[in-house]
Amino acid sequence: MAELSTLYAFEALESFEIEKPNNTVSYIASWLCQCKNLRSLNLGRSLENASLLSRILVDERICLESLNVGISKSTPIHVRVAFYRSLAFQSSLHTLCISSDDRQSNTTSVIQILLQAVTKLNQLRELDLNEDISLDQLSTLTLYLPKLAVLTVNGTNFDDDIWPLFFGLKKPQITQDLRELPFYALGHS
Repeated sequence: MAELSTLYAFEALESFEIEKPNNTVSYIASWLCQCKNLRSLNLGRSLENASLLSRILVDERICLESLNVGISKSTPIHVRVAFYRSLAFQSSLHTLCISSDDRQSNTTSVIQILLQAVTKLNQLRELDLNEDISLDQLSTLTLYLPKLAVLTVNGTNFDDDIWPLFFGLKKPQITQDLRELPFYALGHS
């Protein structure tokens, strides 16, 4: 993987997938930022992903349409925060999938930073967040994502109060486009 930086950037490269980047984050970031047509990035779960993406996503040459990333439970909180903040720079995103093997490590304030960035992505059509979010946070998200067609969320304490977020008269643009709504949530009685 270290040799990647010695290659010329593939200007026509539209999609890049890597299962487990190693300690060459700066090499990969530098190389990817030169791939001007990069539209899709798929990174398997790794400790380095958040650091790599926090460098790439803020680069003005990168305009992703699809980002699928796995975040390792060992990723330090400050690195996750930097990654979450960098998401806001990718307003062209249509698909965003963030999976983590340790949802409990993110505090409410860290999840709030993630959600603030996601609300800036008003072109999103598909959103898959593997974070425990609240009903209030989900409500805020739906206000800012008018083109959403697929929403996959995890949450706790969801109950019947959730349905007006999607089927109420206040947000007809959401119900018009929403095609899939899988929930992985715990309700309360």
